[in-house]
Amino acid sequence: MFSCLDTEVHFASTILTKLRELKFLKYSDRKSAFKVLLLWFLHLFPITLQIRHFKMASALQRLKSLIARSLVIQIDGIKWFVEEFSDIIILSGETEKEVWRYLKVKPGDTFIDVGAHKGKYALRIARKVGHNGRVIALEPDPRNYEALLRSIVSNNFRNVIPLKIAAYGKAGKIMLSLCPFNSQLSSVEINWGDKVEVEAYPLDDIINQLRLTRVDYVKIDVEGAECEVLQGLEKTLRSMSPKIVIEVKWENFKKVDEFLKKFGYTGIPIENLQMKYDGYFYYFKKLNESKSVKVV
Repeated sequence: MFSCLDTEVHFASTILTKLRELKFLKYSDRKSAFKVLLLWFLHLFPITLQIRHFKMASALQRLKSLIARSLVIQIDGIKWFVEEFSDIIILSGETEKEVWRYLKVKPGDTFIDVGAHKGKYALRIARKVGHNGRVIALEPDPRNYEALLRSIVSNNFRNVIPLKIAAYGKAGKIMLSLCPFNSQLSSVEINWGDKVEVEAYPLDDIINQLRLTRVDYVKIDVEGAECEVLQGLEKTLRSMSPKIVIEVKWENFKKVDEFLKKFGYTGIPIENLQMKYDGYFYYFKKLNESKSVKVV
């Protein structure tokens, strides 16, 4: 059975192999290639030690951000700005591959990405929905938002609207805790130490302000705040019936399931995506009464 470090080494090796296949090193100068390898080495620093020692983790994060400054990688024909090796793993497409079986977007669709991170889903889907489609990417973490914005501009995506705000049940300001060793894990529910104040709005308000007439898919990955996000989506669930891909923490599943059932939704777990820690990805869709999909 793999240890946590064995798993990280395996992922890192897989990603470096993929980058070679994509001729990443050919498109980058030697300095960029060296930065990637150095970030890989720092990425293997034991997570358990970082969790116990936040000051050390924060210092390590600052070092990784300094190394990765202005580092751009190209994957699947998209240029990405990154700040740590975990970004390369996430953006590579090697993780959460099963989700794409459920995100069957078409040209002209509108996709809302709640917890967009560096744009793993948002930018790939922007290409799929085309000029007549829209992608609304919400990312409150200032580190992730800056990288996301730079990637949007660098790739000249004109159908992506980035918003540096959090989706929540009511409008106001909330405190976002910044994870010191993985920017994907910033949360309003988990206290990692360093916090920033961010603007929060219900998705219904955002959809209304943007005058969207359709919402086809909503992806939610908010590290434990999924119930609050859904509470701000009630009007849209009733009027537009978007399909939902959502990461649900174990303790929130019953609430999420019961809440969505009120609007005629039924969900299924996305196979092979049981999280290492305390969550699972689910796909929810509004079905006819004659059809049913059992949630397990």
